[in-house]
Amino acid sequence: MKYRFFYNGHIHTLADQSPAHWLLSGNGKIVALGHADDPPDLSGLNATTHDLEATHVYPAFSDAHTHLVMTALNSLRIDLRPAISLSQAVDLLAQRRHDFQPGEWVLGSGYDANLWQDGRPHKKILDRIFPENPVLLESKDCHSVWVNQAALKMAGITAATPDPPGGKIYRDADHTPNGLLSEQAIPLIKQKIPPANSEQSRRALRNLIARMHRKGITTVHTMEGLKEYGLLQDMLNDDQLPLRVVIYIPHQEMGGLISGGIHTGYGNEWLKLGGIKIFADGSLGSRTAELSEPYRDDPDNYGIAYLPEDELNELIYQAAEHGLAPAVHAIGDAAVHKVLQAFIRAQHWRDKWGFNFRLEHAQLVPAETLDLFARSKAVASMQPIHIADDVEIAEKYWDERSAFAYPIAALMNKGVTVAFGSDTPVADFDPFKGIYSAVARKYRLNPESPSWHPEMAISVAQAIRAYTAGPAMASGDFHLRGTLAVGKQADFIVVENDLLTMKPEDLLSVSILKTVLNGEILYQK
Repeated sequence: MKYRFFYNGHIHTLADQSPAHWLLSGNGKIVALGHADDPPDLSGLNATTHDLEATHVYPAFSDAHTHLVMTALNSLRIDLRPAISLSQAVDLLAQRRHDFQPGEWVLGSGYDANLWQDGRPHKKILDRIFPENPVLLESKDCHSVWVNQAALKMAGITAATPDPPGGKIYRDADHTPNGLLSEQAIPLIKQKIPPANSEQSRRALRNLIARMHRKGITTVHTMEGLKEYGLLQDMLNDDQLPLRVVIYIPHQEMGGLISGGIHTGYGNEWLKLGGIKIFADGSLGSRTAELSEPYRDDPDNYGIAYLPEDELNELIYQAAEHGLAPAVHAIGDAAVHKVLQAFIRAQHWRDKWGFNFRLEHAQLVPAETLDLFARSKAVASMQPIHIADDVEIAEKYWDERSAFAYPIAALMNKGVTVAFGSDTPVADFDPFKGIYSAVARKYRLNPESPSWHPEMAISVAQAIRAYTAGPAMASGDFHLRGTLAVGKQADFIVVENDLLTMKPEDLLSVSILKTVLNGEILYQK
């Protein structure tokens, strides 16, 4: 057994009030923890020693909601996140017009038309820049796409094409598709795009995982399909996956899991099946989150229900019955309410299998729904970094209802387990930005901005726990990680100062000194 002895530090276990001073790991697990006045006997262990030099140690971060492979592959796309206007987006695209062969797909991501004051996306703009290529640009929230006429033609989308259930094809006054599609209309285009090759995908994933290590992340929960699962399994088999991954498979692929008798927990401590991802509605940015009252600027728009309510209920029940933990995307208050009621109806299956129900995002949870949330015993899987992006559009579209947007403190006060993530590539996966956003609730993470509904803010300690213990509880892995304790995985980070006592704004400049996974130092500054 390979031992490592870390000493002379302040080790915040999140399980005990007072920090330990040393940690002994062996075979990837924590073997012992203790204080300076009670050093361990290392004789015969041949342990490698590491002086922490009075730095601070915390459990490594877990990101409870990612799209891991998508994030990696986005590095191969045109990045439109810097564009705060349509003209800037056009400039970014025009700079790349000569990078593609005729007929080759042009892919991009990250545009946010909610920021643009000088125009709206339209297919004609892309037709002018890329007259010989099909183009698909994914919005920042991944719930809308902007395409050109060549892409529409390849997908066979015309004025006569009806909106698919749970989706929308946006149109000009003459009913001609204008190049914008949302929700369940997006696959009409995406299914025409050839996949990236395996080596491209592996290289992009290796680079992404290294970046995650630099931010102290050693575990992610990813919402992706069996194809992505196969890629990750191949990398694990080749000893190229230095990251713990819990994957939630889309409900469209649930039948194969059921027929194969596969249920939540299948796999090992590196790659395991978490459950089934189900969509109940859309997003705030695309104005497709399902609301009980209409969007303020659009009195006919209540958002989009991905599925009829009876079908949604049946999917949740079917997944739970067959031992597959449902993780359900619900952003608007109407969608949240429906999902929580479905969870309550299926509680006996949750109790039988011993997993947790998860409500993903939970962005608008009015006061009258908080008790229902607690009664459902569901985990609130939330992304506090979205607060920094959504202040203005939440006020614009949800008006006074925004008092219960991202109600993290209210949910915690009701005893709801909260697990934090990023939703990358929708938002930055840096946990320190997420922690600061949960604590300060500032627009664009600007310390000079007023706090947005500060009554919903939480403490730094609560936010760190939501990035460590919360995800472990959500995936049923709290016995393995989430705190630092004997027998748990030796996954932890080292930082220079005490995160619990620094000013919240100083969290934005914290650097990871070391990231340790399975007892091995995978990143060192």
